[in-house]
Order: sequence, then C-alpha cells, then structure tokens
Amino acid sequence: MKMRGKDVDAPTSEMTLGGEKMPLRFDMETMRIAEDVYEQYFGRNANFADILQYLAMGKIGGIMAILYGALRSAGAEIAWRDFTAAFRLTDVPGVREQLQQQMLAAMPPVSKGDKKGDPQ
Repeated sequence: MKMRGKDVDAPTSEMTLGGEKMPLRFDMETMRIAEDVYEQYFGRNANFADILQYLAMGKIGGIMAILYGALRSAGAEIAWRDFTAAFRLTDVPGVREQLQQQMLAAMPPVSKGDKKGDPQ
C-alpha cells in the first residue's frame, strides 16, 4: 500500500500556551512545518521520521517542532519566536507520550497484504 498525504488522518487535541488553550491538529501540514522548523531554526535538514526519533528520545527540539507544526496546522497565527518564548513542557502533561500517540493515530493502519520494506 502506498501512503500518500491524503491517507494521513487529522487527530486533534489542545494545549495551553501562555495561559490560553489552543487547538492542535496532526496531519501532513504538521509534518511539513516540523521539517521546515528543523531546517530554518535548527540548521538541520531532518525528515519527519528523524524528528519522530528525536521526539521518542525526549529531545526538546523534536517536541517543540511537532507541537508548533500542530498549532499552525490547526490555524494558530503564532510566530516561532513567540511560541518558543511562551512554551513550557508543563503546558502539556505527558507531552512526549501524547505526541507519539497523536502521530501514530494520524497514520493509516497497515493491512496484512502490505509488503514490508516496499518503498512504494
């Protein structure tokens, strides 16, 4: 099964940022923005799979890039600089685990007929 952008679901959640509840949306736009953040602000050209690995390792850059992407995908008009100034890990209790669950929920299920290792 080929996975395309349209195959990614869009689970939603919310977080509190600077005392204000803000929606989060987990979709292809989230992934694209997270990749852009890594390149523009961290100086690394990382694909989304790499960013998910950083998230799994508890790297703050991975957490922030995905959350910022999810905020922007949900329609938040917030600049990266403002996000980083207001962000606190305590804004989302269990943030790493929640993000991992949301990103996994966004992916389509693998069917029994799918070939492992088939890049197409």
